[in-house]
Parts: sequence; C-alpha cells; structure tokens
Amino acid sequence: MSREPLSFQTTLAVHDSVEVIPVTLDSGIPAKQDDIVLAVITVKDETSSSTLEKGEEYTDTTFEEVIPGSQTRPHVYLQLATIYYSIFVLGFQDGSLGPLIPVIQRVYHVNFAVSFQTSFTGKAGIMSGALINIQIGQRAGFGKYFSAGAILQIIGHSLLVAAPPFPVLLVGQTAIGLGSAFQNIQANSFVASFDCATKLGFLHGIYGIGALISPLIATQFAQITRWSFHWLVVLCLAVINALFLGSVFRLRPSNGTIRLISRVEDEEKASQRKVVKWKEVLSLRAVHTLAFFILIYCGVEFTLGAWVVTYIIDERHGSAKSGYLSSNFFGGMMIGRFALIWVNKKLGTRKAIFLYGFLALGFEFMIWFIPNIISNAVSITLIGFVMGPMFPMIIGYAHRIIPTDLLPGAISWIVGFGPVGVSSLPFVEGAIASKFGIGTLQPFLVVMMGLLIILWACVPRASKLIQRTTNVP
Repeated sequence: MSREPLSFQTTLAVHDSVEVIPVTLDSGIPAKQDDIVLAVITVKDETSSSTLEKGEEYTDTTFEEVIPGSQTRPHVYLQLATIYYSIFVLGFQDGSLGPLIPVIQRVYHVNFAVSFQTSFTGKAGIMSGALINIQIGQRAGFGKYFSAGAILQIIGHSLLVAAPPFPVLLVGQTAIGLGSAFQNIQANSFVASFDCATKLGFLHGIYGIGALISPLIATQFAQITRWSFHWLVVLCLAVINALFLGSVFRLRPSNGTIRLISRVEDEEKASQRKVVKWKEVLSLRAVHTLAFFILIYCGVEFTLGAWVVTYIIDERHGSAKSGYLSSNFFGGMMIGRFALIWVNKKLGTRKAIFLYGFLALGFEFMIWFIPNIISNAVSITLIGFVMGPMFPMIIGYAHRIIPTDLLPGAISWIVGFGPVGVSSLPFVEGAIASKFGIGTLQPFLVVMMGLLIILWACVPRASKLIQRTTNVP
C-alpha cells in the first residue's frame, strides 16, 4: 500500500494570536481528517517567546501513526472498562473494614484507637503513594505505575489472609494503601482527561458498588472463625485486576494508551518543565482549597462508614448483623452518584454541593438525636446518597477552574489529600471514643460536615477561571 500524505489545516493559538498552519502527516494508513482522534502538537522554542510562523517546518516534532477513529474508540472503551473494574476492587476493599473492626478488637485485644491503626497504616500508605506519584509517577509511566499498584495490592492482601500477628497486619495494610494510591490517582487523572462529568460519576459510582457489596460479605465472615478469609475474596479480585491492567495497558505511558500525538523530548528539559509545572500547581489557591475539602470529605465518609457499626451496636444495642449498616451507607453513595447526575446538571456543581452538604448535616442531626435503629439506618443511607456525588463533582469542577496542562498534577495533589482525611479523622475519633465513648461520633461528624460547607464556600466560582501566563515550551 502506498503511503499517502494527509494534509489539513489546524489552528494554533500562541501568545493570544491565532495562526492557521498547514500540517502534513505521512502515514502508512490512508486517512481522512475525520479519522484524527486526538493530536497534541508541540514545538520546540529555544527562546520561549517567539511566535509560530506559517509554513515553517518543525523537524523536532515526531508523530505516531494515525489510527482511524473506528479502530481507536473500542480500545478506549476497553481501557475505561478496565479502569472501572480497578476502582470497583478499591471500593470492595475499602468497604470491608467497618464490619471487621469489632472482630479485630476481639481477636487482637485492642481498643478503638489501636484497632483503627489497621486503617491508619493503610491510608498512610495511600498518602505515601500520592507523594511518590508527584515525584516519579509521570516518569514511571501510566501503565507501569498502574500495574505496580495492583501488584502491591496483591502482596498486601496475601499477608492478611492468614490473620497474621498485628504488626504484620499493619505492614499488609500499608502495602495495600500504597497500591491503592497508585491506581486511584491514575484512574482519576485518566478519566478526568475526557472532560465528561458522566464518565467521572460512573467511575465513582462503580467504587460505590464495590463498597456496597463488600460489607455484605464481610459481615458473614465476621461471624465465623475464619474471618480473615474475607481478604481471600479481595485477593482473588486483585489478581484479576492485575491481569486486566497488564493485558490492556501493557506497561505503556498514558500518551500511548489514548493515542496522544506528541514529540520526543529531551529528558533534562522535560524534567525542568515538570518542576515549573509543580510550582504552578502549588501556587494555585483553588488547588489547596479543593485538597482540604477532599481531606474532610473522605475523612467524614470513612469515619461514618467505619465507626457506624460500632456506634449502633454500643449506643443503640444492635446485634452483630448491624454490620449491614455499612452497606446502607455505601449503597446510598453508589445510588446517589448515578441517580443525582441529572440534579447536578440542573443545579450546577456549586449549588448542588451546598444543597447536599446541608442535607447531610440535617440527617446527621437525626442520627444524633433520634435513638431508633430503623430511623438511624435510613438516615445513614440518605447521608451516603447526598454525599456520594460530591467527590466526582469536585474532580470535574477542578477541570473547569484549573488549566488543562496542570490538571494531572493538580488532581494528584487533590486526590492525595483524601487518604490524609481517611487516616486522620477516623483515628482522631477512635482516640476520642477510647476516652469518652463512641457516643462522641455524632458531634464529631456534625463539626466536620459544617467545616466541609465552609470550605466549599471558599472555592472560587467556575466563572472566575484561573488565569496564568506561560511561554510556549
């Protein structure tokens, strides 16, 4: 087959000026302009201030082979499906802890605070993973980084299956947390790049499905001698996840998986640009405000999901089957992430999150002041329902107020604060409960939910887009 050059015109905006530049791609596959799925054209500019000249030949630009859209789209869907399954496993894994905390306390003879070290070390691993992502995530490559996370997940759950001594249990949780961070950050960055709120909502809805199913199974294992075999179920899911990630992404970088057309860069200059970008990311106030919002949000979510079973058993005199209430919460989250998509679009992100925040606060007061298990169970479900959409909405909102080229780093920073909240807030509540009783759970959550609303009021409106001045690389 003869190689037919494909010529078309593309419009590039440089330093607030618009140039129409003829571009010629020499491909072995005959293609039309409509076949171009995604093209990122980068130009080396030694002075970082000159403008592009029409018709200039750019010898530093290297293009991948153009792939017809009809061939690329199914592969992208396969990649999305693989990432959705990975997030499902993370949800299944995270939803396990609530029903197992009473068992861990009994088996290892530890109090509230010490028992929650199993979560604390896991989330410390997640935070470490987020920091590692900042340093080497892009250099390691999307596929390698994602697969490494799945392997760490397998190692961690392999240690937990045999109900090992408590220190080994903590090591396993740390490995799981580290692997979870690798996968969670890459998954959110990948899906956020599509700039589609529905895809993000579906991603976190899938997480909710996993977190809904897991407590149902964990509660059954919590009532038998071999309670730790619940982690064997998670281990099997993690092995399948690693196989899927390895076969679909094949250790490739993200630009290879979604067919970005980019030039090969000098490593030293690429490294310098990454440093500059991280300085830009950390200079944006909105990034830090969203990060602290996610910290409180994830902390509230995990504190309620993990401690509510103990609260119902001790304060409302519930039975061992109260472990199902953790599923109520995560089930509400899952349903909310799907069912409220149309409400989110109707109200807009800003109004919707304010509404959901005040509703969640009201339901939390109902749990606090109405000493009835059925009423509490309904309120727990409704809190999950209204809080569920918040996380994907925040990620989507970040895409609207943060420059696109800074988005992966910004999302890594924002999502990385989630584990800080997940590890610190439940641990603080555990320490308070050890001294004053688990009844302190509700006032603690009320204060945190109020802080969540205040933080959201500090986030800039999407209409006030963040402006910055950059040179052409």
